[in-house]
Amino acid sequence: MLNPGGVTTELQRNFTTQQKESLNAAEAAGVFTYKTVEQGAATSIVAAVAPGFAHSGGHYLDDAQEAYTVLDDADLAQHSHGACEFTYRPFVTRSARAAHRA
Repeated sequence: MLNPGGVTTELQRNFTTQQKESLNAAEAAGVFTYKTVEQGAATSIVAAVAPGFAHSGGHYLDDAQEAYTVLDDADLAQHSHGACEFTYRPFVTRSARAAHRA
């Protein structure tokens, strides 16, 4: 799996005014930056040609590198380039994750 990031494409033409304003505010605050198509494609290229991924699955790439693991969705606010633990084990229930946190 991979996340190419926020890439500037024609898809933004379908955003609501609220979505556009939210992203513009995040960009102005330095929290978010749109990528070019080439920058967004870099993650796909890494996934396709990096030797470390040739014979194994279960990797999540973000921003052209393997993402680090965070425990759950709540942790993503502070770790935007992380992947939730359940990304790698999707059949673990939310209640099991909550019990693990306690």
